Amino acid sequence: MDTFELALARSLVQKEAYTWFPPGVLFPELSLFKSNGARGILVRIVRGGEIESLDQLLKSSFDEAKEILKDHPYQAITVLQFITYLSSPDEHLIRVLSNLERHDTAPDIAVYTAWFDFENKAYSSNLPWFSKGILPKSVILEAADHSQEPAELQVLQQEIVQILEERHAEWQNVYVQTSSKAVYSLLVIIVGMYLWMSSVGSVNSYYVLTKFGAKINERIVAGEYWRLVTPMFLHLHLLHLMVNAFALYSLRTAEWIFGSNRFLLIFLAAGVSGNVASFALSPYPAVGASGAIFGVLGALLYFGTQRRDFFRRTMGSAIWMTLAVNLLSGFMIPHISNEGHIGGLIGGFLASAALGLPKAPDRLYQPVAAVVLTSLLAIGIWRGFIS
Repeated sequence: MDTFELALARSLVQKEAYTWFPPGVLFPELSLFKSNGARGILVRIVRGGEIESLDQLLKSSFDEAKEILKDHPYQAITVLQFITYLSSPDEHLIRVLSNLERHDTAPDIAVYTAWFDFENKAYSSNLPWFSKGILPKSVILEAADHSQEPAELQVLQQEIVQILEERHAEWQNVYVQTSSKAVYSLLVIIVGMYLWMSSVGSVNSYYVLTKFGAKINERIVAGEYWRLVTPMFLHLHLLHLMVNAFALYSLRTAEWIFGSNRFLLIFLAAGVSGNVASFALSPYPAVGASGAIFGVLGALLYFGTQRRDFFRRTMGSAIWMTLAVNLLSGFMIPHISNEGHIGGLIGGFLASAALGLPKAPDRLYQPVAAVVLTSLLAIGIWRGFIS
């Protein structure tokens, strides 16, 4: 089983972007960790024959998650206890394992259980359907097959170390910084604008929104062109502000990838694109940073076209899920400007394509992306004026 554990660890490190946790600690228990956006994922590989109490194991998993949240910048942790058995668990034990989970909201921690018996090569878990990718069945079966082949534990361990070293070099090549000064500056601006609006009157009143620069088509046609920029810094109410502020903070990885200056340009270009799309396609007043935030998602999608394997391993599923949920919400919830969201998404993608990645060579399509973005903005403004 030692070979199985290391073979599984190698596959998870190589294919699923996990790392040892704590680094280099293998026995008596092997733990692996990875980031999935704002949520951390911890997999504990435990031998069933060495567990004294399943309840105690559950408690220790929860306590471990709390410790991680104290020391790492995550909003939530999911723990998967992966228990291995030499033979098939009996029916009573299977029922216990099926219900061995714990969920808390303060802090946000979810603990699930998976188990595998070598006798039948059977894998089961109580993971919900949307979390099955935490520990893919194909990876487990591959490791089980490998464990039957002669292999030196030291060789497997060295391979894992080499993969992690290569991964570290890859991350250094992807991230140009680890600070989020642009994100924090934008958060200060939008919160400050909200407080300023609140000091004048009700933030969702037509008078206050008009005074501070909401997107109002008639005013833009009359010559108040700044209303294609200012709405991205305004919000209707406290919940609107909190949702967008949290979304922007959660996407600060984009600033680490593009750098502060490029990130700010992408955010502003996406915000303007969203406002222009809303001006062209929606007659209703609009405010909010969501168009610009969709643009940040668009920038990360562009990054995915350039670093496909890295994107898939580290953030792809989270980005696609976030995008799908927010677009669906926009169609289902009244008074949300999906025109602005989609316009921001396209604007952010094209702006990032025009700017390129900091450490990448210039591409022939960069000026083309800039021309396409400019053309779309011009068409959108023209459409708004003739509507």
